[in-house]
Amino acid sequence: MNRACTTAAIASLIATAAHAQTVVDYTTTGWTNFGSMSDVGLVGNFLPGWTSVNATPDIGTSLFFIPVQSLSGAADDSAIWMNQFMSSGTPTTNNEVVRLSLDGFTIGQTYELSFYATLVLSTPSGWTGNNESLDVSIVGADIADWDSTTLVDSGDSDGLNEWVEQTISFTAMSDTVSFDFSGNAQGPDGATRLGIDGFSAALVPAPTSATLLALGALATTSRRRH
Repeated sequence: MNRACTTAAIASLIATAAHAQTVVDYTTTGWTNFGSMSDVGLVGNFLPGWTSVNATPDIGTSLFFIPVQSLSGAADDSAIWMNQFMSSGTPTTNNEVVRLSLDGFTIGQTYELSFYATLVLSTPSGWTGNNESLDVSIVGADIADWDSTTLVDSGDSDGLNEWVEQTISFTAMSDTVSFDFSGNAQGPDGATRLGIDGFSAALVPAPTSATLLALGALATTSRRRH
């Protein structure tokens, strides 16, 4: 094999390895929860399927604020934490974004991605828990953007507000779907720290033949009554 072919083969292997590191099958359970700090660690250590898109998300414990609980309620359990900061003159440039890339979808099928989201309250470090929704940009599905319910800073004394379940329903337009999670800081000089955890993805079953027949019979009966 000549040098050019060898170089091409190595490049192909590297590309394949990189793809494997950033995309996982949606049925794989390893990406759903983030476990303890010993499993996840600090900056840049992502689980399969997760990558950093913009800046560096603070995963689990961070230097700015230490969440005492995650979705599980266990001390030092991990979530993905994102700082949404808008400084004067440079709006949104400091907003952190994380991408979840999953494959194994069937084009035309409808799925649900479910997870929990929260935000933290104001802290002495200067982070302010603005009431804010989580924004998700989606590639490879029939919807390009989705917003969570508004997450509310109620001043909970433990530093974390209630984890609120969220569900994104989408129809796959590709076998790979990517979700970019971020927020929009309110400001200037406003900041919010968002947390996400407890992910799962599931196929939404199509109506069965019996259900379709029952719906058809119901529609026919309704027409006869009119």
